[in-house]
Amino acid sequence: EGRALRLVNWIDTAYSSGARGTALVELRTGSLLEYSVGGKIAICEAGPLLEACPLLSGIYDAKNDAFSNVSTIPNDVMKTDEERRLRRMAVGLSSRYRLYCGERLLSSASSSFTVSLEHRFITHCTIGSRPQLRFVPLEVLRTFDLDDLNAALDGYEPRNVE
Repeated sequence: EGRALRLVNWIDTAYSSGARGTALVELRTGSLLEYSVGGKIAICEAGPLLEACPLLSGIYDAKNDAFSNVSTIPNDVMKTDEERRLRRMAVGLSSRYRLYCGERLLSSASSSFTVSLEHRFITHCTIGSRPQLRFVPLEVLRTFDLDDLNAALDGYEPRNVE
């Protein structure tokens, strides 16, 4: 169907034991697959992305509250597709500067992003006449509404970039 565009490790491999030996595969269409040791490939519950993203980060267990400790939820406990879908998360920046979390648009004009597991938010830099550094908590990524920035970012005020 589609050719692989990139293969990335889960960024929380050190904290989530189930992430070890697996990786996130992005196809040119923006579809996401999960590769496991032994060559097993399955559709990843974190995606798809709405378009291919040259910059990609995958979080294996987004509900893990103890990023300083090993995950208390082993991979084999997450048996249902719904449980895995709620835990897997992919954030990508397209070549058209759009920032996505799965099928959700987080920003229509961003130049870069980073995911901080320790602080539990995504930081991204917007582009335009007034570039800003913006913060989006991981907890609201699945319900984030681009039109309602202030409600979602209470306590995460944007900072001007010079």
